[in-house]
Amino acid sequence: MSKLVVKLDNSVQEEIPLGAQAIDIGRTAENRLCLADGQTSRRHARIFPQGTRYFVEDLASANGTFVNGHRIKKFGLRDGDNVRIGKFTLLFIGENAATDETSSQGETVPVAATVATPAPAVADTPDDNSNTLLATSIDHETILAAHPETEIVRAHLNVIKGDLNRSRIALVQDVTNIGKDDHAEIRLKGMFAPKRVGVIRREGADYFFIPAVRGTKLNSVHISGRQKLMDGNILELQDTILEFRQEK
Repeated sequence: MSKLVVKLDNSVQEEIPLGAQAIDIGRTAENRLCLADGQTSRRHARIFPQGTRYFVEDLASANGTFVNGHRIKKFGLRDGDNVRIGKFTLLFIGENAATDETSSQGETVPVAATVATPAPAVADTPDDNSNTLLATSIDHETILAAHPETEIVRAHLNVIKGDLNRSRIALVQDVTNIGKDDHAEIRLKGMFAPKRVGVIRREGADYFFIPAVRGTKLNSVHISGRQKLMDGNILELQDTILEFRQEK
């Protein structure tokens, strides 16, 4: 199976198998692959199958999508190609690597013939987010279909501190946004509450928290990246404290 290896500063962050569905890439949690740093647009690019191959297409992003150093609009991927989006590099590993160099280049629609340097993001920067986030939105039913042995796990949050008008919050969605934003599943109150504090993602039987602002703590320790949640973990989100509970 073809896959993407997501790297940041040459450190592998994630491996994503590629199937029949397109992979939307961008800065917000709605994308299947969320690369939230200052150079990534909200809807930046997508990788999708076409025929027997995979293509990457730029979605009119502010800073562009690059393959092997060249800015592109649409590109037919070959085994070993490096796709650069903002600070991240996506290494494409193909199951059926193309060997015809000429035909592959014929499917490329370049923007510039020389290596381009991305301009700093100005208008399309994240709100109140100085940390780099990485999250992969994986459909729960897809995981269960591919791995029938996966045990369905139910989880919830107990509200230890905070005005949320409820003491228990069931985690029933694959993506649960937390913040003051109107679209957040868990809405925080208060004049100084950030629009986006973080995201809880369900991936199979596991749950992960990805912080979006500084100052977030897990079990009294400051965190800045993706964290796997364990039963009994305590999340401190500004003035709100939540206990994560997982039931099998």
